[in-house]
Parts: sequence; structure tokens; C-alpha cells
Amino acid sequence: MHSINFTDARKHFADTMKRVTDDAEPVRILRREAPDVMMVDAEEYEALTDRNGVSL
Repeated sequence: MHSINFTDARKHFADTMKRVTDDAEPVRILRREAPDVMMVDAEEYEALTDRNGVSL
């Protein structure tokens, strides 16, 4: 899994999305004073939530 800080993720948003979708690799976005977030491919997210019975 790749990690990137928020500023770089914002600067390189298109490249970050491409990495997530083309390589099916989640990216952890690190934030200084807030919880980190994960960027995952929509199909992977749907598979994870369906598998775990999660509904958003």
C-alpha cells in the first residue's frame, strides 16, 4: 500500500487516482491534525462493503 501526504495528494490528484484505479492499489492519505483516509477503487470498495454487509 502506498502512502502520500495530503498536500502531495492534492497536487497530484489525477496521478493518485490513476494509481488506485490502474494498479488496484489503495492509497493512504496522511493528514497532520486529522485521521488519515484511504482512497480505494470503487469496485474494490463495493466488494468490501458487500462482503461485510456494510451499507452507507
